[in-house]
Amino acid sequence: MKKQPIFLFALLFVLMAAAAPGDAHLARYRDAVPGDKTVERASKLQIDIPVYCREWHIWWGAPHGQDKITPRWQHWRSLRVFGKHTPGEDIEEMQPGTAWRRYLNSVGYPLLGPYDSGQRSIIRWQLETARNAGITALFIHLWPSLWDKGEDQTPLPLFDIVLDEAARLGYPVGLHEESAFRQGHAAQKPESCARRAVIFLKRYAAHPGYLKIQGMPVYYFQNWGRWFPADAMRRVFEEVEKEVGPVYWIVEGNFTRDYLDIPQIKACMGPNNSWFTHVPPYGAGPHPWDQLNKDTAEARAAAAAAGKQFGTMVYTRFNNNHHRAVKPGTGRIDAEDGMFYVQSLEYALKTKPDFLFVTQWNDFQECAFIEPGWDFDGFNADPYRYCRITAAAVGKTFHPAPLPDREALDPAIRHKLFGDTQPGDLGPVMHDLKRDGHKLSWSWGEGSGVPARIRIVQKELVAWKPGIRPYSGEALRQGNPSLNPAAGFSGKTEVRFYAPGLKCPKPETVWMMVHARTAPETQLSFEYRSEMERFRIDSRWEPRRYNTGSTARHDELPDGTFREWIPLYEARFNGFEGDIVAKLLAGKGEAELYELLLWRGDLGGDEFSASFGQKELTLPETLDLNRPWVIVPYDKAGNPGLPRLMAPIPPPRTQQEKTTAAPAATVPAVPAVPGAFSDNFSAPGNWKPLRSSHGVRTRSSMNGSMRPCLSTNDSMLLAELGRTYTRSFTLRFRLRHTQWERAAYVALLTPEGNGGYGLLYDSSIERQYNGCGGTAAVRLEFDSAPVWRKWTKLGAYQPAPARVNSDQAAEFELAWSAATGKLTVKADGKYLAEYPAPEFSRFGKVLIHGQSGAQLADLVISGE
Repeated sequence: MKKQPIFLFALLFVLMAAAAPGDAHLARYRDAVPGDKTVERASKLQIDIPVYCREWHIWWGAPHGQDKITPRWQHWRSLRVFGKHTPGEDIEEMQPGTAWRRYLNSVGYPLLGPYDSGQRSIIRWQLETARNAGITALFIHLWPSLWDKGEDQTPLPLFDIVLDEAARLGYPVGLHEESAFRQGHAAQKPESCARRAVIFLKRYAAHPGYLKIQGMPVYYFQNWGRWFPADAMRRVFEEVEKEVGPVYWIVEGNFTRDYLDIPQIKACMGPNNSWFTHVPPYGAGPHPWDQLNKDTAEARAAAAAAGKQFGTMVYTRFNNNHHRAVKPGTGRIDAEDGMFYVQSLEYALKTKPDFLFVTQWNDFQECAFIEPGWDFDGFNADPYRYCRITAAAVGKTFHPAPLPDREALDPAIRHKLFGDTQPGDLGPVMHDLKRDGHKLSWSWGEGSGVPARIRIVQKELVAWKPGIRPYSGEALRQGNPSLNPAAGFSGKTEVRFYAPGLKCPKPETVWMMVHARTAPETQLSFEYRSEMERFRIDSRWEPRRYNTGSTARHDELPDGTFREWIPLYEARFNGFEGDIVAKLLAGKGEAELYELLLWRGDLGGDEFSASFGQKELTLPETLDLNRPWVIVPYDKAGNPGLPRLMAPIPPPRTQQEKTTAAPAATVPAVPAVPGAFSDNFSAPGNWKPLRSSHGVRTRSSMNGSMRPCLSTNDSMLLAELGRTYTRSFTLRFRLRHTQWERAAYVALLTPEGNGGYGLLYDSSIERQYNGCGGTAAVRLEFDSAPVWRKWTKLGAYQPAPARVNSDQAAEFELAWSAATGKLTVKADGKYLAEYPAPEFSRFGKVLIHGQSGAQLADLVISGE
């Protein structure tokens, strides 16, 4: 009998050893939190119609994982509260107190951490999890490419993997195409939509993993705003079905009789609770449920009269405050502890729909996701909560699916998920490092392996500084020393480096410090040799690189330079030229490069023992505090944590140095025109932001030309003209695109602001104009106030006179005459086109609409 405890301990050890990875997690979260009133209320619904879920985004990319397709942070972004990024709150950094929670552009946080969508085991887990939640089918989210006619879709291997896994599980998936958000691009033209649908359905419609309804493959898209006219929609459906046979078309939008008469449409979806974010009080309560239900009932009756099935879409909640530019108090529908979701289902069922669509599966940027997460805009200790609510609503009990492969997941989340430490995980994370002389203190993040040692690295760092010196076997060398990057390089200049001291027999994460200075709106790009050197985004091939100014570890220094500390994921240096290549990414300004430092986890240094109880250290006297050094903790499996760069701060430049380095800018005057409205954008002026990621942002230089300009990043700005033009107007401005970009325009609107005419410049699809992009006059019509990305081109694009990202902005002119009823377009003084313009005859407002990368200067409006 005395041996029984030893026997039981041995048995427990064997059982623990036999348990599959993640079993402890599954056991812990097998059941709901006791007494969850939201799950209890949902269970009373007993929904007996199909419940689909859309917006399964397969666009996420991450630099970790075993079978990545997009090996960089793609769509995952750093935290941006109300559209503003705070230095230090970056995806490469962990939030204070944690060793697993990164800063993401989401109010919630995914259970798996930020992941790459191409991981087969993650796709399997997503499908099983959705099936266990009682969801009838997930709908993949397809975004047509911007860089061609939209026929080249999301990296095709992703569809292959998704459908193969869906077939293996016997759980087919559908397609949700959002060409509605490609307004003004070739991808949205009817012929492109038809071609894309034919290509997709010919390839996948017969696949056992693709969803069929009534024996037909399903194809679903949105048509809000009626971007797709009824006659064009009918023509597209006819062309597609001529090639692939009958299709179960689901169309969501505002339906009128001309759409309901299209015989190919099998199902309609109309008003839904996302409407709450678009009308006062913009998502805050009380919600206008009665009006929504009235509109939904009318749409339901119209669909039934036309012989169509009818579906209702349901948002679980909404919060894009950590992603897009919204004002506090808008862009959010509170979760109400999950009760908003349940109430939305209750109201949706009142109209007796044929099916429901829940949104969204994994759109973390808008925080309406059902996919499991550690935070849902509030957390009740159950990461599977919205899956349980959904399952309860359809009369099921949810149980978690087995976790994905450990190697597919963010190294930072593995210890928290699996409860142990394995090689390849992220090691311990130090926060709040403070130095007082040779005394260093810090705090530890929760959720990592146990710290075992701390290493301080200085003389072992791989370093480069400019200059020609006698060869001495340096670990990092410049391949073209004839160029002195500290004296400035510009244009297409490349600075080539090779790192024989860091040859990588297998892919490694190498951290690099860059010390540099760049001209305004100029970025340095550092391409580096890696195992997966080129990968595809839409139809473009991308190299492995990082760009300055896009990371949290970007420190602006008092001497006018900056220092960055950034990981180069999966570097595979071979010791020859091209291990690292530095060049200008954006702008035609100049850059100066002063120092590079490289660190890798196997570099030696001074070592000290470590534990969670230890939070301070005496630095070795041999450490030169006037030079950069790196401190990093390691866990018992040998995994390094986040390496912390400690570097001295240089003193500010003297006034004489500043004067010598940058002569004072002169602001050119806007031409004086009697009675004209003019703005040289040297100050924000009277512009009212209708939509903006940063308010009204002016710059002191248009690409170093000393010409003030307006940076139009995803903005819509309005100003009063101070008078009304009824006989004529002439609108002049300079406009420049710093990158291939979607449309920017300037328009004159009626005094009521419900429509008008403008001049548009688009460089996203017009490469045939020798890299200049195209310009066209546009007509704008709004129900009341201006709407983002809504316009109608009055004719074909005409070639613009300035190349994209060149030093020179194009000078555009739009003139209107009441006498002729026509608009005339000029660019750099050259006549381009003329258009009839009979719709509007009074103009009292000016509207600016700009995407990322557009710069506007010297705006002048005159007339009678």
